[in-house]
Amino acid sequence: MPYDFDNEVEARYTKSSGSRQWIQPLWVPINGFSRIRLLEDVNGHVTYNNYFHRMEEPRNDGNGTRRVNKFCDGLATCVICASGHKASRMFFIWTYAYFVAHPTRPADLKKDTITLQTLMGRPYWVEEINGPRLWSSTYGKDEQRWLLLKSYHASYDSLTDRDYDLQRYGEGIETLYQMPPRDKADMPEEVAALFGTLPDLSKVAKREIIALDQKDDGADKVVNLNDASGARVPENEYGVNVEDPDDINDLLPF
Repeated sequence: MPYDFDNEVEARYTKSSGSRQWIQPLWVPINGFSRIRLLEDVNGHVTYNNYFHRMEEPRNDGNGTRRVNKFCDGLATCVICASGHKASRMFFIWTYAYFVAHPTRPADLKKDTITLQTLMGRPYWVEEINGPRLWSSTYGKDEQRWLLLKSYHASYDSLTDRDYDLQRYGEGIETLYQMPPRDKADMPEEVAALFGTLPDLSKVAKREIIALDQKDDGADKVVNLNDASGARVPENEYGVNVEDPDDINDLLPF
């Protein structure tokens, strides 16, 4: 059966006394780029890939919809496939994002979080990230995104030995991604330290794990959405209720 996040999340995670290290998406603005170091290779299928249903579902608060990717367990047994909805093949890769370069100044970012810099001959508003980000994507038309990764691996015998600028042009079905490689360079110590420490991609893709600090032993479970007094649980530093499945969904990249 497809994994049902909204019905399962309360039973899976504990109330956090502090802020959780939510898994964050690798995000690229239109006509901008993200400078990244890939933390996975495609040889030996180190990355996770499978079929998922990309669905629009109403938000729990009634304000619009959100995209949710639901795991497809095969045409014979998947109830979503049986309803006529086509699954898409997706891949999931851990990356380290250094920064996001915005073509225009984002209105929702504070002044002290971005700087105006000239990169590749033009000005960008640069948002420092310096942390792990999950890149989840469909294979693209004619599998172009996946084949791009495989071609780089064939050329360099690795995807992890250099940085890449993941660029985005257009939106919707017209979206085009390019990923020009930078020169081969040693991996920074803070990036190398992440190897072997990030959650299992197969569990992240199926939403069995949604936080970097979540214990992978079934003991990390969520309590009720309200505390004992009936008051709402305080928001974390991302401005979301740490116990609200709908708010958590808005943080997830999948």
